[in-house]
Amino acid sequence: MERDLWDLADIGVKIPYLKDISDFIETYCADELYTLASEYPDKTSLYIKHVDVLKFSPGLAYAIENKFYKIEPILKQALVDSGVMKFRNDTDELLETVKIRITSVIPALKQSIQDLGKKDIGKLVCVDGYARLVSDAEPKSVYSLFECLRCGHVTKVYQSGGKFIEPTYCEDETCGKKGPFTEVETSDGYVDAQRLKIQELPDSTTGTKTQDIIVECEEDLTNVVKPGDRITVVGILKLKPKYASGSRSTINEKIIYALSIEKKDMGFDEYILTQSDEDEIIQLSKDPDVETKIIQSIAPSIYGNEDIKEALALQLFGGVKKILPDGTIQRGEIHEQLIGDPGGAKTRFLRRVVQISPRGIYASGRQTSAAGLTAAAVKDPLNDGAWTLEGGAAVMASGGILAIDEIGQAREDDKSALHEVMENGSISVAKAGNVTTLRAECAILMAGNPVNGYFDQNDKDYAKQMGIPPALWSRVALSFIMLDTPEDEKDSAIASHILKNHRIGGMVQNRERAKNPEFTESEVQEAIKSIEAPISEELLRKYIAYSRMYIFPVATEEMIEEMKGFYLDVRRMKGAKQDSPVPITPRSIEDLQRLSEAHARMRLSNVITYDDVKAAKRLMIESLKQVGMNEDGYLDAGVSYLGKSKSQVEKTELLLKCIKDFSYEMDVINEMRKAGVNESTTKEYLKRLSQKGRIYQIDNGAWKTV
Repeated sequence: MERDLWDLADIGVKIPYLKDISDFIETYCADELYTLASEYPDKTSLYIKHVDVLKFSPGLAYAIENKFYKIEPILKQALVDSGVMKFRNDTDELLETVKIRITSVIPALKQSIQDLGKKDIGKLVCVDGYARLVSDAEPKSVYSLFECLRCGHVTKVYQSGGKFIEPTYCEDETCGKKGPFTEVETSDGYVDAQRLKIQELPDSTTGTKTQDIIVECEEDLTNVVKPGDRITVVGILKLKPKYASGSRSTINEKIIYALSIEKKDMGFDEYILTQSDEDEIIQLSKDPDVETKIIQSIAPSIYGNEDIKEALALQLFGGVKKILPDGTIQRGEIHEQLIGDPGGAKTRFLRRVVQISPRGIYASGRQTSAAGLTAAAVKDPLNDGAWTLEGGAAVMASGGILAIDEIGQAREDDKSALHEVMENGSISVAKAGNVTTLRAECAILMAGNPVNGYFDQNDKDYAKQMGIPPALWSRVALSFIMLDTPEDEKDSAIASHILKNHRIGGMVQNRERAKNPEFTESEVQEAIKSIEAPISEELLRKYIAYSRMYIFPVATEEMIEEMKGFYLDVRRMKGAKQDSPVPITPRSIEDLQRLSEAHARMRLSNVITYDDVKAAKRLMIESLKQVGMNEDGYLDAGVSYLGKSKSQVEKTELLLKCIKDFSYEMDVINEMRKAGVNESTTKEYLKRLSQKGRIYQIDNGAWKTV
């Protein structure tokens, strides 16, 4: 039925009659309408879906897209004439205060920030981005009341633009004087207002700098967005004059006046799940192979590395954050690192985890500064250029995962800035007069290649090899070394896996883009099924979010004793000798607890069982074997926490003493042999100390200490 019959000159297109628009609101916005009627004036907004408008009336949709401020009064009038609203006696107030919000726009209206231009001025726009800066919500004057001190008449002055407007004369016909006036204090003429600075998502631009734009929010759109939130903004593009040297410039700044804001990707703890989502999640949790399927879904394009995939799955699920009666906070985040030779798929693991996490941030140590990882003091464009703090990658990733690639290439100041993030989940900042603590509760996943380009398994100073400070290393729960060693059977399987993925990817491109495709749709779909993850990415993300929101595992007394027994057994490996190395430290028992909690969450269980503890122990033992063993084959916490084993320290000290006493190489080797150190080990230590500049060799072959 043709509805667009009302021809309005101001609109420029025919729209439905007012009664038809009222019927539309009653039909398509029934729930919103009743909520507004029952909660007004606490609620003053009516949300209308653009897709519904388009189905109802193309003319009305066009008017909203191109002449919103012309059509808004008509929409408000239709609102007060509809349903339960028409029986109210405060319609005049409703017309003045109610807000029309447009949401759920069609994809064709979405643009990137950099594409916004003169063609969009005054029109409805929709952009995606993430919030870089968020100002405080403050009262904004919509209109002001002024009392004439001569006659007492009160004049209402509507405020618009950036400057405060006062009356020029008294509106009372019997007075008409130019004042003086005094402003009447009232809360009625104010609305809550807030400004955001949003930036384009990095993956939405190609070869250009990501751009940003200011978004103005009012009323119920204030205090909705936090720094780091990924959002979709629907609003009207406006221009704000720029000033240079006190005079107005011909260049204007683009600003979006927000009509609606939708959070796209929230942290796991804020994820929105429907009832059907929850039903699907519960059904999946009943699968006896759910843990195996989750692990296989972490990075199906990467061959093998099952322990690493399981560790990354546990990091995504995370442990339980606890607040003790004395206010002490025990973090639930699990920090991990992947180290080893180049070409081991470390970067792909990082990017995959970031992809799964609702709030995942990827950063490269080579390109990142301390301010970029934590926080920076910047001049706030939202607040007249005053200094403010802009959250870095750790703040943006709060509630998710911060993946830092090439961690060894970052500056020492940058790496030390992560200590507080990893231990306390916060960033304490004192910059440019701003002293505050920012929330940065993110799990950190680090990856790095050896500083020298290759990984030396004989050099147990892994922290030095990777360029990672021991203090940072000690906060990591699980570390894995990824070595590129030739093995025919393994190499063949990896090659087959890689080439199979490339072939299927090529089949997809051929089918979608080739002029004469070589493959049918059924052939392509059949091939895709052979490499698909057991659980789709979207379902896995929802499953993890559900577990983190509603599952809080607790260990039984038996499991407490099991974890305690493991800790004591490993500690007893210290040996009887007083100077034997300590295998693990008390920090490890906390890591074991968090890993057990994460494994229980994989099953959506509120109780930690023996299988959970067993899985956590197995991963910890595997990690300790790889990075916690000294050159004598004993577990030594010093390897991880100090960057060198106790045995290394002792042998180094003994070698330096021998050099001072004997100096000639053969004499030093013989003396070290008496202490149980063979010739090859002594020569290796001489080489290392020489490279580090602690000893040097003179012309006659004798060694000297520096």
